[in-house]
Amino acid sequence: MKKAWVICRKEMREIFRSKYIFSSLLMPIVVFGLFIPILLTLLPIFVFPGQGEINIPPFVTQMIPDYCKTDRQRLIYFVAYFLMGPMLLMVPIMTPIFIAADSFSGEKERKTIEPLLATPTSDIELFFGKVLTAFVPSMIVCFTTFSIATFLLNLSAFQVFGRIIFPNLTYLVMMTATTPLATILSIGVMVLVSARVASVRDASQVGGVLILPVILLLVGQMFALFFINVYMVLAATGLLALVDVILIHAGSSRFGREKILMKI
Repeated sequence: MKKAWVICRKEMREIFRSKYIFSSLLMPIVVFGLFIPILLTLLPIFVFPGQGEINIPPFVTQMIPDYCKTDRQRLIYFVAYFLMGPMLLMVPIMTPIFIAADSFSGEKERKTIEPLLATPTSDIELFFGKVLTAFVPSMIVCFTTFSIATFLLNLSAFQVFGRIIFPNLTYLVMMTATTPLATILSIGVMVLVSARVASVRDASQVGGVLILPVILLLVGQMFALFFINVYMVLAATGLLALVDVILIHAGSSRFGREKILMKI
């Protein structure tokens, strides 16, 4: 797969030269890594500087562990695990959407698809080259976002608990194992769609459907309908791994230059 890496390196250089695509990669870091964690975790420290009472719904307090003794501790825990944790799952889904959507649709719009398809690469190498082009920068963005958000969450937690509380084992597995698999799923779907539609806009619309399950997960956590635990994460990770294998196998076997040329 050396030629796939050659395609990946070439297109990554173009990505970082494009101000529009580069800004789309910076957006998750700014929004989910900086703005939202600051808003959700640092603001309560100034709003509730003392140990005063905070009205936390009983159905929420029942799902918060016993080591959260004060209302401020319960609030920080709620923000970290009920809001910010699930929200970070949106990053690996949404980050690669535009790059993957642009993989072939963008080439068609820029009239550069014929030279690309004429390169001495196999269909599988071309497919994996496009997948890697979206995967590598997406992983950089994801782990940068996670690192910054984790630092800010623990900055608030340390002032209230005297120690760091995030991530626990569940979210550590989620960030290191589930995230790459979710990213591959998002990219695989988007690359296949991009090869079959004529414009980036049409391909990007599919990305909204991919984010819906994460939004439902976030809503469920906010209203304490369930709590993400390590067993759920391991089950989801195993399922994603299986779906990714099926998707990559099906995508690489059905991917072909002729089908792309028919959609130009």
